Amino acid sequence: MSKVLVFSVSSLLVIAPLSWAMDASLCHAMSDQKERNLCLSRYDKDHFNKAQAKQAAENRNAAKQEQWRQQQLKETARIMKPDPSQREPLVTSNDFGIIRFQILNVKARYYAVCTTYDIFNTVLTQDRILVKPDQTNYSIRTNYSVFPARVGCRSI
Repeated sequence: MSKVLVFSVSSLLVIAPLSWAMDASLCHAMSDQKERNLCLSRYDKDHFNKAQAKQAAENRNAAKQEQWRQQQLKETARIMKPDPSQREPLVTSNDFGIIRFQILNVKARYYAVCTTYDIFNTVLTQDRILVKPDQTNYSIRTNYSVFPARVGCRSI
């Protein structure tokens, strides 16, 4: 029994000075990341606080970027949304084989698929056009033997 007691007391005498001598420089030598972080949190409060502050700043920046991206998507959706006062383009003139129309209140550039119809609502052609804010008048050619009556456009 006394041997066990002597061994335990002697091991305490060896371990205690080692733990008192332990500092953050020994923590940096550890290979396991989890143990290193635990050691640094115990012995180097300044380093641990810096790491926490850096992680918190990265999280805040990521959240801000995500919020900004969501705001941009919402703004783009608002801009691309068609004006409710104009359900379909305003036809300015139509002749055999061609129809001219206006798309008003355009806030951003986008591509639209415009479909021309005759008086019986039969589809004549489908064309893709680039709609621009500074341009309101557009025209689509159809078969020369038909008379286009109306046009409908949707953004793509």
